[in-house]
Amino acid sequence: FDEEVDLDEGFENIEETKLELQISTPFEESADIVNNTLAKEHRSNSSSLFSQHSGNDKSTDSNLNTCTENVREQKGRFGSDSIEAADALVALACQYWEKGDRVTATELYTEAHSAYENKLGDSKEVAMVLKSLGDLNKEDEKFDAAKHLYMEALDMEQDVYGHYLPQTLNAVGILCLEQDDFRAAMEYHRRALQIQKKQSSRGEQSKYEMYETLVRIGNVYYSERNNLTNIRSKGVDYKDFIASGFLGWIAN
Repeated sequence: FDEEVDLDEGFENIEETKLELQISTPFEESADIVNNTLAKEHRSNSSSLFSQHSGNDKSTDSNLNTCTENVREQKGRFGSDSIEAADALVALACQYWEKGDRVTATELYTEAHSAYENKLGDSKEVAMVLKSLGDLNKEDEKFDAAKHLYMEALDMEQDVYGHYLPQTLNAVGILCLEQDDFRAAMEYHRRALQIQKKQSSRGEQSKYEMYETLVRIGNVYYSERNNLTNIRSKGVDYKDFIASGFLGWIAN
């Protein structure tokens, strides 16, 4: 993330972006809805990716027991540090996370991470677990730990996929916004949007994922506007703030 961003670029596509950002609820509320929905989707996707052997993907008490038993079975058959055991551990971690037990979920993801790293090295499985651990730390407001894990995940994604995953870039952007680092948040979301546009043009993903990122971009802009007191306390007038190219950063 060392590439320079031209903050003097004009906002030529403002009207197009405004149209894309038009939604029926305020950006903060919309972003909360998106965050909650995507958190659930991430846990579901994580379970789907890593529990191919168990097939467990529903958050019920019965399924929690089934996942627990599956961990014992996979460890017994293949060993505690096997890929099969790691798959089962992640499926179980998803169940605990869904039930709100982040401590247990973190312990299970950490154990799975060790097994995956041992057996697979740099892999999509390790990258996803790092992202999940980052999400868990963010939910616990351990922002420094979360950012470190996200950065590790991004590095591995670059190695494994040849590019960063938009979901991880957006996660870092959300974290930066939590810390009122608006420009960094915008940059991560902008990078995510650029990748999503390319993937969408190749038919690799739905445009709805781009809309999600646009909502996040709108939320950063909305949040920044609600922090004008902080801007003015530093001697920066709002019209100077606009002229600085922040809006151009969104468009590009």
